[in-house]
Amino acid sequence: MKFDLKEAMEMMQKMQSELARIQEEARGRIYEAQSGAGFVTAKVNGNLEIVDISISDEAFALGDKSLLEDLISAAVNQALEKAKQEGSSNIQKLLGPLSSYFNFNL
Repeated sequence: MKFDLKEAMEMMQKMQSELARIQEEARGRIYEAQSGAGFVTAKVNGNLEIVDISISDEAFALGDKSLLEDLISAAVNQALEKAKQEGSSNIQKLLGPLSSYFNFNL
């Protein structure tokens, strides 16, 4: 099979364009997670930026700063993990069979 540089370059440009589209979509996606039976809710976008943290009145009423800090960390980490997993999945779909040659740990 002969290697066609022009065809390879066109494929790379198409993949680059598709990657830009996926990244733009990710900016608008929101991933949400809760911890402590809903005491804390964290939302992040596809760029792995925190966009909102909600803390219930009940969580404040507990008066346990350390517990609240742990609940916030857990909710944020879970939301980030959801975003990372979907981002990685989208990249693998884009690359198709080539994805086995790359390790995408976003």
